Amino acid sequence: MSLQPDGRRRHPGKTKEMGDLMKQHHLLAIGITAFILLALAAIGGFAFWGWGVFADQAKEALNNNPVIQQHIGEVDEIELDFAATGEVEDEDVFVFRIEGSKGSGVVTAEFVSVDADTEEIRSGTLQLSSGETYDLTTPNLPFPDDE
Repeated sequence: MSLQPDGRRRHPGKTKEMGDLMKQHHLLAIGITAFILLALAAIGGFAFWGWGVFADQAKEALNNNPVIQQHIGEVDEIELDFAATGEVEDEDVFVFRIEGSKGSGVVTAEFVSVDADTEEIRSGTLQLSSGETYDLTTPNLPFPDDE
């Protein structure tokens, strides 16, 4: 055995063994962290992709609605309003800000999955930028408070 500069005894080989053990623990921690980050990225990517698919299907359902066609025209832009959607109690109701060839507005609607590729509007309203509100299930009739 030999002495270290501070006077302690040094055990040959123990420092190297401890150093190797520390390296293994660091590599294990790095591996676990990388796995967790990759898993979170995959989940986030899947959620982002899922919202994109849903938004596309919702846009198609809106473009097939006669009230939307009359007042908004073909929907060019659609944006999910997360804050407003979060305030709605029904989990099937979503709030979208939309813009089209004839105007813009806010849609609050209950969307129902018909199949894996299709969403349908079960109920909802369109509020135009001018403030007029229309029922999406009763074409061309404004709400009574708008008259």
